[in-house]
Amino acid sequence: LEIDQSEFSVFMQHDLKLTPQLMLMYGVRYDIQSNVKDRNNIAPRLSIAYGIGRSSVIRAGVGVFYPRLPLAVFENVSRLDGTRQFELVVEDASYPDPFQGGTVLETQQAVRVLDPRLRNATNYIANVSFERTFLNNLFVSVSWQGESRRGRHRTHNLNAPLPGQLVRPDPSRG
Repeated sequence: LEIDQSEFSVFMQHDLKLTPQLMLMYGVRYDIQSNVKDRNNIAPRLSIAYGIGRSSVIRAGVGVFYPRLPLAVFENVSRLDGTRQFELVVEDASYPDPFQGGTVLETQQAVRVLDPRLRNATNYIANVSFERTFLNNLFVSVSWQGESRRGRHRTHNLNAPLPGQLVRPDPSRG
């Protein structure tokens, strides 16, 4: 089984000094990966930095982020396609060799599929911080970060028993 994944990102940013104390930074990032067909991952970013005197800075920023889907997700979908790997359930297995004793209850083929409409999740992140330098070599920072996530990835058992039933629709599958 051979799986690969290509990832591509590009980022552009511009820093604009509005006053001697106030800096505005804005930019955009674009991310794609080969195993996800979603191609509209344009992620704007905006932040400011305000200097208070010579040793203190207040920073604030917001941005959109598209976390990548790990290659392991695609490996599991390929490996657990219903033909490459199966699961054995052994009751009262012996230790250390579970096959010397016990009863094989069932053999299941777990099948994983990807939703054809799979899209990258979207994270909206905001951050505010206060930074202060003391004695030229001691740096203290206090920060707050808020995050809102949309479109989180999750798994869904397509062969789960229907409400009020104990048996899966396809008992030969996991």
